[in-house]
Amino acid sequence: MHRGFLATVGRERTGWVSLQLLVDRFVRREASIKLDATRYGATQAVLLSLGQVDRLIEELTQARRLMRARCAGRGRNGECGRSPGSGTGSVGEDRGMSDDRFMRIHSPEFQAMAARVLRATELTSRLNVLPFDDEAGRGELLAQLLGRPLPARVTIYPPFFTDHGLNLEIAERVFINQNCTFLDYAGIRLGEGVMIGPKATFITLGHPVDPVQRREWLTGAPIDVAENVWIGAGATILPGVSIGRDAVVAAGAVVADDVPPATLVTGPKAGVRRQW
Repeated sequence: MHRGFLATVGRERTGWVSLQLLVDRFVRREASIKLDATRYGATQAVLLSLGQVDRLIEELTQARRLMRARCAGRGRNGECGRSPGSGTGSVGEDRGMSDDRFMRIHSPEFQAMAARVLRATELTSRLNVLPFDDEAGRGELLAQLLGRPLPARVTIYPPFFTDHGLNLEIAERVFINQNCTFLDYAGIRLGEGVMIGPKATFITLGHPVDPVQRREWLTGAPIDVAENVWIGAGATILPGVSIGRDAVVAAGAVVADDVPPATLVTGPKAGVRRQW
């Protein structure tokens, strides 16, 4: 006899990924668990030992604690993991509308974020009128924006814009050209050696598509840019995107999906996905 458990745990570009855990109840010396990963009907089975199961349970327990800590106070009736008021076809279907984070507008968390936006705007307005040769003044204001001094050999050409700053993580040898914008509340990481062309925009926050919910909630997800990536002029990177090492994003591209390592992506795209 077997006891089964089926759960949808995530979404990849190729479709929903489900895990089916089958616990073998037969009496034998070495009990084991079979883990079936299913995607669009294709299943791959893995047999786990008791030691592997123990480690899996430990990691899942840790993940559950982290998820509960992140979701505390974020949803209606304590819900987390999907957009408020959504059922099938939630805002999580749209890239940039991730359920990774969401907050009610005018909540205490939102008010704290809004206060930081005002402070960041004040700092960037001062930064962007400094004489270009005032490197000390620029470094001091950027340290206040980011909450830490710039790493070694980082170059940022003003004007420079961010609405938060404290969640923008910049590694060594990053180059940021003029007129770039970083809306970083949900987190942006720029790996070592990243080069960013002028007028590039990174956005980690958004709103639900639903007309009523979009004035009530903010959604968002972090952006991760790996080492040695080149972002072309005027590119837009949307919430939840990860860009792999050595990749190139062409000028003007709108990046809504993850970019594999050592890959060139090009072109804006817009089309009707659904109507209401």
